[in-house]
Amino acid sequence: MPTRDDVLNQLTAPGGEFALEGAEIGGVPMRVYRNAPPSLRDFLLITKSFANKPFLIYDKDMLTFDQHLSQVAALASHLKSVGVKKGDRVAIAMRNYPEWVTSFWACQAIGAVVVALNAWWTGPELQYGIDDSGAVVLIADPERLERLEGRLGQLRESIVVRADSPPRAVRSFAEIVAKVVDLPSADVSPEDNATILYTSGTTGRPKGAVATHRNHITNIMNTLLGGAVSRTLAGVAPPADFQPGALQTFPFFHIGGLTGLYVATVTGTKLALMYRWDPAAAVELIVTHGLNSLSGVPYVVRQLLESAKSSNQSMPTLLGIASGGAPVPPDLIRTIGGRFEARVAPGNGYGLTETTSAVITNTGQDYLERPDSVGKPVVTADARVVDEGLRDVSARSEKSARSGSADRTSFPAIGETRRQRGNRLGAAGFARVTWAFVTKKDFTTSSTGRRT
Repeated sequence: MPTRDDVLNQLTAPGGEFALEGAEIGGVPMRVYRNAPPSLRDFLLITKSFANKPFLIYDKDMLTFDQHLSQVAALASHLKSVGVKKGDRVAIAMRNYPEWVTSFWACQAIGAVVVALNAWWTGPELQYGIDDSGAVVLIADPERLERLEGRLGQLRESIVVRADSPPRAVRSFAEIVAKVVDLPSADVSPEDNATILYTSGTTGRPKGAVATHRNHITNIMNTLLGGAVSRTLAGVAPPADFQPGALQTFPFFHIGGLTGLYVATVTGTKLALMYRWDPAAAVELIVTHGLNSLSGVPYVVRQLLESAKSSNQSMPTLLGIASGGAPVPPDLIRTIGGRFEARVAPGNGYGLTETTSAVITNTGQDYLERPDSVGKPVVTADARVVDEGLRDVSARSEKSARSGSADRTSFPAIGETRRQRGNRLGAAGFARVTWAFVTKKDFTTSSTGRRT
């Protein structure tokens, strides 16, 4: 029986579905996917094939892939009509509404840069994000718009979602996307900027991490490769008419949430959204819509399991639970393994906003056998163990990562290493097959928000 590494090598070999090749990006040698689409726009165009399948589920509303693409085209056309051009920043500030997804893809379709503002921020904090990023357009829900009252003058355009009576000088999202137009043409390349996500700002104000289309594409391809490996090892293929379904719990302004957004989009997955986290409602969504996967921070996963147990719901369609965003207790992984008798595969990813999500992952049976490990580096990443003097060692020390998904602003160049104290890989130098154990986080940061 082939091992996971055997399958990885087969899929990433020349001629394989996920073939890798060497490339120099920003002066740094990288491993990149030879067959990857060049931009997020190209991934969006793939969704035409999903036609009238359900896509976004929110409360009693459901948007098909066709309807979503039509709204994306209308919004993208409108943004271009008010002067938004390639490289301009468009800020999004709202709950996990379906409109967040549409706004994201409309920007990617024309090469605009999405500024994902933290929906929990106060008015002054939101204003800081708009000013720091240089956003020219804001798309917001009424709550965020109210916090920004009187602070919208410098924007070229403000658009509000889910508002019966938009404030004066603010455009209605619903009216804009009701128009039927073609998707505007655009030339978007892998090294063009795609997003600015703000980190927590351990010292000083939050820092904006700029990521390119290549960064996000690498993240998507890493995720798709992980799924292909798991299916190959399991020896099963889903039925031809199978449509995956996922529950979204991470906020879209978080890299974990953004990953869920675009991976669901490009895989034809129906994505269920929630107004706020409610474990009982989450269980009901999974059962009602036959959802197969979810990801969330550990306490969200634990609450879901407790709610399902108390309501005697087995959630029979559930096949995967991923957790991250905080240390995942090993007992939680054992609980998943025991509760579902290995039917549900646990998953974990270790990464940063600045590495465009996970660069080390642990899934399935491997995770059940090593529940205290975050896993192995993804195939596009190298992990290196060094001491305080950046000398290669094999004991606990600092870890640095180099990856095609590492962003260009937090690092002076794409893929340059970032130090992190307190990780144990267990092998000297760059490693691709060792297991990582995160014991403490102490990041050094060199990033900045605004790029001109």
